[in-house]
Amino acid sequence: MTRDTGAVQDGLTVHVGCAMWTHRAWADQLPRPRGRHALDAYARRLTAVEGNTTFYALPDPATVTTWASLLPPSFRITPKLPRTITHDRRLRNAGTDLRVFLDRIEPLHANLGPICVQLPASFGPDDLGVLDRFLATVPDAHPWAVEVRHPAFAAGGSAEGALHRVLGRHGVDRVLLDSTVLFDGPATGPTGTAARAHKPAVPVEPVALGTRPVLRLIGALDLGACLAGWGHWIWAVRRWIDEGRAPLVFVHTADNAEAPTLARAVHAAIIEGNAALAPLPEPDDGPATLF
Repeated sequence: MTRDTGAVQDGLTVHVGCAMWTHRAWADQLPRPRGRHALDAYARRLTAVEGNTTFYALPDPATVTTWASLLPPSFRITPKLPRTITHDRRLRNAGTDLRVFLDRIEPLHANLGPICVQLPASFGPDDLGVLDRFLATVPDAHPWAVEVRHPAFAAGGSAEGALHRVLGRHGVDRVLLDSTVLFDGPATGPTGTAARAHKPAVPVEPVALGTRPVLRLIGALDLGACLAGWGHWIWAVRRWIDEGRAPLVFVHTADNAEAPTLARAVHAAIIEGNAALAPLPEPDDGPATLF
């Protein structure tokens, strides 16, 4: 199946961002003049964001229209399917909910990265037939990506190949989630412990299945350790770009307090030495630095 993945219109590019566009600790990293919407300030400094809010509840139409009005053409948002579809219905009998969701996010069409189908950890190899049938029903006009958390789908797992065949059959990307750095060494206080409790600790290989691979890097509080631990991913993203893909990279830390600074550092590392890729805009009060 051929999908409108948008890689051609993106050209030689990479989109980098965080799991959210606002955080009380971000005042210095993403300066926001009085009266400016948080998303507006965010989109002036980073080029992508995960749409986590749609996982928990659908925003009202006016809110979605406001979001769309604030985003520059080059910005990408990857909204998550509502949990009613992925976790409650487990992709079964979800046609009505899916149509409501797609209608609601339609104002964001020009800025859509892959729509994320984040599946629960209990969604395993025996459920691949359900995933196959569901992906056969999703509109070709949108790019899609699937995130699995069952350990059988980890790198080298017995079901990994079967998963990739299903995704490849439908022209759908896989969301690659790497939490290695988060689990490297002892947890850092309650924040690190809580973060580990909610993230899978499974190996993942840098395999790009489509034109818009999605990479989620889950790090610890030590930003230097994050960059050091993600070196192989930097090279993988560079390779994907050279192959003509348009990757999206999302950066998390245990508390996300320094996530924008880290995301900008990851972007700088990716584009280093590549004159065809533009640096991110600098904050109004000067460059965001790692140390």
